Amino acid sequence: PTCDTPSYNAALAGEVWLDDSHECDWAFITCNADLCITKIEVDDNKVGGTLVNEIDYLPMLEVYTMDGDPNQIVGTIPTQFGNLTHLRILDLDENALTGSIPEEIYVTAKGMEQFDLDSNLLTGTIST
Repeated sequence: PTCDTPSYNAALAGEVWLDDSHECDWAFITCNADLCITKIEVDDNKVGGTLVNEIDYLPMLEVYTMDGDPNQIVGTIPTQFGNLTHLRILDLDENALTGSIPEEIYVTAKGMEQFDLDSNLLTGTIST
């Protein structure tokens, strides 16, 4: 199977986003042999903004890290992280995330090796 499918690119209506290079050639991105993005690792790199709800468009994602000062990710953690059944590492510490940890993530978290959300502005309880 390949992850390089047009169905995930429907919002762009076939238009090129940023440039002609494939996402697997971008910095901070790792892909498998089927061109599925498996890792996004952007640590300590002045990243700002919010986490996207479309994160589950990357069904083979195993590692997602955007931790460390001076990163400043704001907003809430999308429930769609709970759809990422291959996710082993979710590391979003030292940002400015708010709200609670979505219950959907706890289903995925059973197979996680690293789940790091410290030093944010999160509220609520941790599910068991």
